[in-house]
Amino acid sequence: MSRAAPTAPTATDSICPEQVHIYAPGEILAEAAGGVDRRRRIFFRDFRYGPSTVAAPGIDSLLMVVYRKGRSRMRRRCDAPWRETVVEPGAISILGARVSSSWEWDKPIEVSHIYLSDGLLVETCARAFERDYRRLSAYDALEVRDQKLCALAEALADELRTPSAGGTLLVDSLAQALAVRTIRDYHRDHGTPCGLTPSRKLTAAQERRALDFIEARADCNFELADLARSAGASEFHFIRCFKTSFGVSPYQFVMQKRLEHAVALISTSSEPLAEIALRCGFSDQSHMTRTLKKGIGVTPGAIRRNCA
Repeated sequence: MSRAAPTAPTATDSICPEQVHIYAPGEILAEAAGGVDRRRRIFFRDFRYGPSTVAAPGIDSLLMVVYRKGRSRMRRRCDAPWRETVVEPGAISILGARVSSSWEWDKPIEVSHIYLSDGLLVETCARAFERDYRRLSAYDALEVRDQKLCALAEALADELRTPSAGGTLLVDSLAQALAVRTIRDYHRDHGTPCGLTPSRKLTAAQERRALDFIEARADCNFELADLARSAGASEFHFIRCFKTSFGVSPYQFVMQKRLEHAVALISTSSEPLAEIALRCGFSDQSHMTRTLKKGIGVTPGAIRRNCA
């Protein structure tokens, strides 16, 4: 067997998904990233591996290994002693974020790596379960046999592998569904439930700071963590309090503001639509058109014709 790293990493190390191949070298067959508004919420790679022994530091995202081809004895060690099983198509391994690990397999295999970011998991956990994701920990799941989880993972990997019309929305929907099922079925809660009192709102000062932050960044994308930090709150508490204060999630609020700004510019200026889209924080003109059509039922062209 080949060895990817001469020494085991320490538990305090952390790498990003793009660096995994340094510790577990194999042939990269495909890769892609996806996320709402260009925020990377997921990362994906297909690998072909020969028999290997690898040791890697923790990754800053939750990792799902979907076994696609080949059958092999698989051994893995995280914090616990070595565990062993046989993996083949239909099986999935799950590794929590920032958990260092060692792996051994004795036959050639092909796998998909799907990485779910902290941002996606934190937001999904708060919205779906009213929990703070950082109070949870993923199971040490070396072999999961879950047809529904596998179907979601394979559908997401397939869409990332071969993008098609409507793919951005489909990828986001599949990623969120995969996050919900992973949190619900393959995590444990080591803290107390984290629900907030329904009437809890942001303070007036927090609301002003959040609105100022959003206004100053109307033409660019930013992380939820940065918005929460501007208000002096954790992401979990910020999401709950923001929705109580404004009636919608932070993401929905930002999109509403961008739509309002876009409609105003389309209605009152002759500026090219492509430039308006970028000024309002959309990735391109088609993204703005889709969002306007979905949000208010009209296209930029129709708005401009009605104002002519």
